[in-house]
Amino acid sequence: MKTFCYGNMSRYILLLILCVPFFSIQAKEIQLQLPNQLTATAEYYPNNPDRPVVLVLHGFLQSNEFSTVRYIVDELLNNDYSVLAPTLSLNINRRKQSLNCDSLHTHNLNSDNVEINQWIEWLKKQGYQSIVLVGHSSGNMQLINYLQNKTEPVIKSLIAVSPVTVWNNYKLEQTRNEIKQARQEVKSSVNKNQKYTLGFCDRSYETTPENFLSYASWSDTYLLERISTLPIKTQVIIGDHDSYAPSNWIEKLRSKNIKVTVLEGADHFFSGDAEFLLQDSLVESLVDNF
Repeated sequence: MKTFCYGNMSRYILLLILCVPFFSIQAKEIQLQLPNQLTATAEYYPNNPDRPVVLVLHGFLQSNEFSTVRYIVDELLNNDYSVLAPTLSLNINRRKQSLNCDSLHTHNLNSDNVEINQWIEWLKKQGYQSIVLVGHSSGNMQLINYLQNKTEPVIKSLIAVSPVTVWNNYKLEQTRNEIKQARQEVKSSVNKNQKYTLGFCDRSYETTPENFLSYASWSDTYLLERISTLPIKTQVIIGDHDSYAPSNWIEKLRSKNIKVTVLEGADHFFSGDAEFLLQDSLVESLVDNF
């Protein structure tokens, strides 16, 4: 039995007086052998079988222990949804922790795609007929890449939370130059490890030109086009204080007729009380779709 106390007075005033104990659903660690013989892991929470299962994917170099992912998972469980929260291996056996920028990165978008596909297949083997995908940050890029490469009738919708690429908004010209150089090197069959700029990694992301391009080729324009042409229901949840979002990102998403929910005062990670705004919006999205 666990006791949780919440500090949001407007919503949890009674809990401030007396925290309410409840029985939590225990996670099952699932291990999945990959084609490269490494083992990937996920937390699995079986819950109400009459509701769709939700696969929640973390962002850039993170794990299923990342704070925003935990907000999402906890609220889904509170509303009786089954949840699978994988940690992408990133070519590391049984990876549990976030990966540092200055690690040697041997993974790429294709290997991520293979892994996501295997988790979807695992869920299908458990008998699920309806799957909802929820991504945070660049996890949406990976989910969208998967969706555009494979049609799965069991996947009913995507809820994209703070969807972005792995471009650094403050290093745009630097990234463009690195992409140009990497393309030249691939054309010349040069595939040695070098340091690049990706996400919060400023010229410290060490990988090959091909691996780098698999992620960096997803510009904001490309992500926008892909998310707007998905063959399933899609909704974006984003904060109006998201400093990781590209310029005029909300307007651009809406211009493509994408359903967008904007949460006032929320940043990229839904820090502080914005956590509760995210949780409410997430549940509303699931109710609307099912």
